[in-house]
Amino acid sequence: MTQKDGLRKLYDQFGFLALQPLKINVALFVDLVVILLSLIELDARANGILTRFFGFCLLINVAVIVGSVIYIANLQDKPTSLYDYKFNYRRSLNSTRELQKLLVQNVDASGLPMARKQSQVNNNLVRYASFVLSFERYGYIFIREPQKVDSRRDREVYDAIADDISISLGMRKTTYQHLVIERSFGLGQIKLQHYLVMRLVK
Repeated sequence: MTQKDGLRKLYDQFGFLALQPLKINVALFVDLVVILLSLIELDARANGILTRFFGFCLLINVAVIVGSVIYIANLQDKPTSLYDYKFNYRRSLNSTRELQKLLVQNVDASGLPMARKQSQVNNNLVRYASFVLSFERYGYIFIREPQKVDSRRDREVYDAIADDISISLGMRKTTYQHLVIERSFGLGQIKLQHYLVMRLVK
């Protein structure tokens, strides 16, 4: 198996990590909204409103909160076919969250051309496909690059991000490698997804 095949295998088995922070944040946001609604319902009941439906509304709110907690607890935390028994899900999740924050690009509200602003928006969207893997003695950074070449950021930015991630994991950097993932959408439509991948070592 070539090195590219090994990276592709890692991507296939652990790519689910990329959306985990977003899924958790959405579930927690739903909880927050439901809690705020519950407070409004309590205030309405205290003022003689919703007296008939208060119990029903409260039951729905509790069910939504319990459902979101169960959803978070049952999120996938390992690949379907275990690649390495020393895979650290919690560190990988925390590092993925950190990576996606570091990849945020401020959208310039000044008089820049619309195409430039759109490339900044695209960078912020594709970051949700980036993730970090942490094992006992090594790790990997997968950074999704925008489809358009002129939307991609300077390599120095990705190097600085790798510095921060490697330090937080207590590992050393190597060099980035390119990984291209082919996605078939039927009718002969194939989309190429470009990744920069870096192996981290202790």
